[in-house]
Amino acid sequence: MGSHVSQTMKMMQSNSAEDNLESFQNNGLIFNDKLIPLEIVCTILTYLDCESLVRSRSVCKVWKFLIEQKIFKIKVREKYCTTLENSSKSVLHKLQWYILCQILKAPFYKNLLLNECGQESLKHWTVILSGGNRWKIEPTPQGSDALPDNELEFACHKSCFATSYMECRKQQIIELKNHGFTNSIMDHLQPEIHVSEWYAGRFDCGCKYELHAHLLDSNKKNY
Repeated sequence: MGSHVSQTMKMMQSNSAEDNLESFQNNGLIFNDKLIPLEIVCTILTYLDCESLVRSRSVCKVWKFLIEQKIFKIKVREKYCTTLENSSKSVLHKLQWYILCQILKAPFYKNLLLNECGQESLKHWTVILSGGNRWKIEPTPQGSDALPDNELEFACHKSCFATSYMECRKQQIIELKNHGFTNSIMDHLQPEIHVSEWYAGRFDCGCKYELHAHLLDSNKKNY
């Protein structure tokens, strides 16, 4: 058996509240008239997606207990055990199952910026300044290297934003909640947010580039 199943069984044996499982006898453990060991049932449940697990809580009291108290914790640890900060790992066992479900469904390690290469013109962006020849969208970079093919964040797009000889500014507000990062995730897990951007000057002139990122509260004020 996998180590996570063994750990689950040890925790189940040591917690007096979980001893109530014995009162359920073999309910939820019999399939086609055959008794399946509890650890095997745990292993099977860990392969279900979040929606299936939520529905499976209604099967019986044993499954409801296992899913709410164990399975969601196991799935979060398996998915993020190597990337979560120690401080985040320490709070996982305190979180309710529905918060763990939100964590599993949140798009961690994904670019949340919309229209990042100008493939949709200036959609999702707010133009603050547009000096010189104004903001332009180039199908492929003119006067600089092409976008690298091996970078996943470009999603096969070849276009880019371009400015000319005067200052240009634009901004985009990313609503974390709209991407699945609920208040519960942000408050309890406090995930790291990494910000970066590709830029290049033309071969024949210099440029000045600045990137500013701010964490805003619900009133759009600096947090």
